[in-house]
This record gives sequence, C-alpha cells and structure tokens, in this order.
Amino acid sequence: MPIDKQILEIHEDIVSIRRKIHELPELMFDTFKTSKLVAEKLRLFGVDEVVEGVGRTGVIGKIKGGRNSTNKVIALRADMDALPITEKTNLPYSSKVEGVMHACGHDGHTAMLLGAAKYLSKNRDFDGEVILIFQPAEEGGGGGKEMVETGFLDKFGVQEVYGMHNWPGLSKGSFAIKSGKFFAAADFFTITVEGLGGHAANPHKTIDTTLVASQIVNSIQSIAARKAGSDVVHIGAIGFDGEHILNNLKKLKINTKHIYISSVKTGHANITIDPKGENAITFFAGANDDQALERISLGLESALPKDIFLLQNEVSLVPEAAKIARSKSMMVIYSAAPFSITHLESVYDFVDLIVVNETEHALLIEEFGPSFNKPLLITKGSKGSSYISATTKINCAAPSVKPVDTTGAGDTYLGYFASYLDQGNAIDASMEIASFASAIQVTRKGTSDAIPSLEKVISFSNESQVKALIFD
Repeated sequence: MPIDKQILEIHEDIVSIRRKIHELPELMFDTFKTSKLVAEKLRLFGVDEVVEGVGRTGVIGKIKGGRNSTNKVIALRADMDALPITEKTNLPYSSKVEGVMHACGHDGHTAMLLGAAKYLSKNRDFDGEVILIFQPAEEGGGGGKEMVETGFLDKFGVQEVYGMHNWPGLSKGSFAIKSGKFFAAADFFTITVEGLGGHAANPHKTIDTTLVASQIVNSIQSIAARKAGSDVVHIGAIGFDGEHILNNLKKLKINTKHIYISSVKTGHANITIDPKGENAITFFAGANDDQALERISLGLESALPKDIFLLQNEVSLVPEAAKIARSKSMMVIYSAAPFSITHLESVYDFVDLIVVNETEHALLIEEFGPSFNKPLLITKGSKGSSYISATTKINCAAPSVKPVDTTGAGDTYLGYFASYLDQGNAIDASMEIASFASAIQVTRKGTSDAIPSLEKVISFSNESQVKALIFD
C-alpha cells in the first residue's frame, strides 16, 4: 500500500520532534518537559481537546471524526519516559541529561503518536473519535494504572486501546497487530536469607548466604521453566519391546503410570520422506489396539473439569474414552487422523474441538455439509492454520522455514496448542506458539527427538517477525 503523500510531508517534522525528545529524556513521572511539548504540539496540530496532568503527568488528546454514525471511540497510546542509562552513542541528538537516556524507544513512540495526531487532525474522513494517550512511568512506575484510575477511559467512552510500539526486526514499512497478552511484565519481591558468619578458613562452620541466594535464583528459574509446560499423563499401551519409549517419556517428567505393557509388539509407523521433506506413513497398530476401558477410566480418575483430553484414531476405544472424559467435564480435543468418516461419526457427540488437515477438512465438509457444527482447528503446513467456530474465525500464519522432515509436525503443533490452551492462554496465542514449535520441528530430522523445547520456541518467536493474526 503506497504511503500517503501528507504523511511523507510531515515525516521530517516528526523526526525532529523525536530527536528533541531524545535529547531531553525524563524518568518515570517526571516527564514535565516532554508532557509540555506534547500538549503544545497537540494544540498546534488542531486537536479538539487536550487534557494535561492525567495520572500526574499524562496527557490526553481527542480528535473528532468527520462523521459519527457508530459512536466508535478508539484510543492510541504511547509512553514518554526514559531509562536511567548513560548514553554513549555520540549522536548529534544524544541525551543531554547525565545518566538518563531514551534506550527503549519511547521517544519514537511519542513522536509516532504526535505524527498520527497531526495527520488525523487534518484528515477527518473517519467515523467516531480518536483518543490520544501519552503515558508517563511505563518503566516500572505504574503510570498506565494511575492514568486509568482517573477514570478518563469512561469519561471519553474509550472502547478499544492500541499501543504504538517500535518493533526491531520487523521489516521497514510493515505493521503488526496482536490481541491479548504480548509484552512482558515485572513483579518485585524480597527474599531475606539468614546465614551464619565465620572465617574463610572454616567454611564448613558457616552458612554462606551468597551461595544460598544463588541456589534460590536457580531454583526459581527452574520452577518457572517447569510451569511453562503442562502436566502430562499418558494413557495407552505399548508392547513388550517398548521399554525405550517409557524411558524417553520418564526423562521428560511425563506420568507413565497408566501405560500398559502388552504382550503384542508396540504400534509403529513406517515413514518415507520425499526430497521436499513431505512424508507418507504406513501404520501398524500393534499394542495400540490393546486398550481396556477399565484402564482408561482409571487413568482419568483424577482428571479435573476443564483439563484437556487429547486423542486420535490410532488407538482403540476412542469414542468410549471421549465419553468418559466428557462425563468429567474435560475439554476433549480429537485429532481425526488417520481420517475416517466412520470414526468421526462415532466420536462426534463427545468432542469439543476437531483437528484436521486441509485434505481431511475437505472430506469432512463434503460428508457433513451445513450440518457440521463443531469447532475446527485446521492445520495447513507452510500456509499456517485456521480456527473456525460458529462465532469466530482465526487465521494464523506459519513462520517461513526450509523443511527437512515434516514427520511429526502436526503432532508437535497439536501438543503445543493443547498445552498452551491448558495454561489459560487464548486460542490465537496457542495457535501462534504451536506454529513456531512445528516450524522448528520440520527443520530437524526425526520425530519425538526433533520436538523443540519451550525455551527454544520462545526464542525463535522473539527473533522472528511478528505475524499479524487475521480475525473475521
């Protein structure tokens, strides 16, 4: 989309404002000069209403659209405060305040929003009103909270708020948008460690508080990492030859108490891979067919309402298992693979979400037509994934990678999706993390060993461009 000529015309002015703000950085709520500059510019640009001193030093502006048939009120927000960092860039517009610097882009945020204010004040061909929010004390001061507590959101009738934010790594000229939780937040707490003093020559007679404190830090990080994943219980059967499977699951801290050792061989798949990394699978059921209803019931005995029960067609007693899970008010996610209309019909009434690929989706729609009314999660490989329900449609793009082996990509996606959903995340966020996980997985050879850690997935997602989610 070409850039509006009027935006290009104000570009130099906005750059100049940003550099001026950069020269005079202010901390926390002490954004007196910045707030004054913002208010002056808003009035100069012709903003309809300017309110200063909101949440101490916050500034609010209001721009009325050329029409107001919908009464829509959208807010755009930017932060203004800097950080206690000494600038050593030697730029012509570097900080003139010792020990203070705009090192997190807030000068850019403020300048961008002022640019939007100037443009919208001159071009009012929109419906409703735009509220401009310039917030102090984003860097740990709770400036947003103080502004909200003044009641300005209700006073101006704000319905939606969009944060203006720089994003290093996003291609020039691009915009990205994401709903729900996104950026990090910090909490503060104090831990007091009591030790016992002594001489360095007799360390065994002392309690070294430094060492203890270090161990506490490590433990907290371990706990956080563990909590990032869900507690997993496997219910099923393996053959007498499947000891290595149990060992691998136990290494991952997965509950294997309800895995039955059968007298037949472990189920397995023969997989061939073409030069493009795509696969073809021949399946041998083996112990997968040696399920027992009483063992399934026992495995689900401790399940709680809203726990997620994940199952697919490669095992026996699928409808029976889904029915038991539903009776416990669990969320039942059914992966319809290997696809069978007969299998789908047998489990249909007991599932909450059906997972299919594009080919399976076409077969499903062909069979059921308009009568199909279950939420669907459709995996599309490199084209991403889609969620469809009666009220919602979400499309999630897939990161661009060069696949080596697509075996297990769907399983990786579904495992991450279910885990993230289980932790209380929204469907869109769960789809996004699952997309990053499966993207990494296809760049590696193998199946379970190729599944990436959560740490790796998050790192990859942070390094990658933010993909816009499309809501219809």
